[in-house]
Amino acid sequence: MTTLRDIAEAAGVSVMTVSNVVNGRLGKVSPAMVARVQELVRDLGYVPNASARALSGRTSGIVALVYPDPDPSQPALANAHDATFVGEVQRQVSASGRFLMIHAARDVASTVADLRTWGVDGAIFLGTFGSEVDALRDRYDIPMVFVDNYSESESVTTVRIDDARGGVLAAQHLTAAGHTRVAFAGPETAVEGVVRRRLDGFLQGLRESGADVQPDLVLPCAMSFRAGHDLAGALLESSRRPTAVFATADVIAIGILKGLADRGLSAPDDLSVVGFDDLSEGEHRSPMLTTIRQDVPAKARASVDLLLAAAEDAAERAPRGGRVVLDVELVERETVGAPRAVGPTP
Repeated sequence: MTTLRDIAEAAGVSVMTVSNVVNGRLGKVSPAMVARVQELVRDLGYVPNASARALSGRTSGIVALVYPDPDPSQPALANAHDATFVGEVQRQVSASGRFLMIHAARDVASTVADLRTWGVDGAIFLGTFGSEVDALRDRYDIPMVFVDNYSESESVTTVRIDDARGGVLAAQHLTAAGHTRVAFAGPETAVEGVVRRRLDGFLQGLRESGADVQPDLVLPCAMSFRAGHDLAGALLESSRRPTAVFATADVIAIGILKGLADRGLSAPDDLSVVGFDDLSEGEHRSPMLTTIRQDVPAKARASVDLLLAAAEDAAERAPRGGRVVLDVELVERETVGAPRAVGPTP
C-alpha cells in the first residue's frame, strides 16, 4: 500500500509537505508542488487512512461541486443555469463556514482520486452522472448529492425538478392556443435523464390535449444558442413546417428567436416558442420569452442542505439517501399566439 513517505520520496519533499497537500493545508505549499503531489497521489494510488482521520476528529472543511467535462476544449459551466446554480451553492457553503472546490470530472477514477486528495467532507454532482453514480459511491464513502439525476436507488440522495411536469405544461399551453403541429427541440435523448423526462411529459401533454404525436417533429438540437439559431432555419424551410416549438432549454429558445429575427420573422406571428428554465435573458428581450420556470437557487439550496446534514453527522459519514423534487410553473409572456397557415419559407 502506498504511504505518505512513498509520495514524499518520489516528490523530493518532506512527509509533512505531502500531508499538508493531502489534508488541504496549502498555505505554505507552492501551486507547482501541490500539482506535483496530487499527480503522484493519483499515479501511485494513495488512499488516505480514513480511520486515522476519524480518530483525530478533523474534517477538511471543503465541499466539492463536481460537473461532467467530457470536452475540455469547451467552456465550463458557461450557461446561465449552471452559473446561477454554482453561485448559490458558493453562497450557502460559505455561509456554513466551509470552502467550495469546483472540479471537472472526466472519469470516475480521477474524480475519486482528486476528492480523496483534498479530503472533501462531501460532494455535489451537477449534471449527467448516470451509470457512474454507483461507481462513485462504491469507491469513496462520503456524503454525495446528485443534482438533476434520476437514480431510483433509495440510498442515493438526489435533487431535481419535475421535468416531466414542465413538458406537460408546455404542450398544454401550445395546444390551448390552437397548435397541433408542435416540434420538440433538445439534445438527443437516452432512455433516462432530464431531457428524456421533459420529452415524455411533452408527448403526454400532447396526447392528453388530443393532439397527434408526430415523431418527425422531435428534433435533435445541442444545448446552445448557436444550435437554436441554426434550427430556426431548418424549421422554416421544412416542407412540413411546424407552427410552434418547445425548446428544452431557454438558451435554445433564445437562439431560435434570433434565427427568426435574422430572417425578418418573429414570434409568435411566424412561429410560437416556449423555452425551459426562465433565464433572465428570456425576460429582458423583445419579444419576451414564454417559458417553464424552475427555481435554480432553490435547487442549489436544497442540494447544500442535504449534503451538510449528512456531512455534519459525525456518526454517519455515508449519505442517508433522500429525494427532493421541486415544482415548475408556466410563465406566459409574448412568444405564443394562435397558429396561422404557413408553408416553407422561400
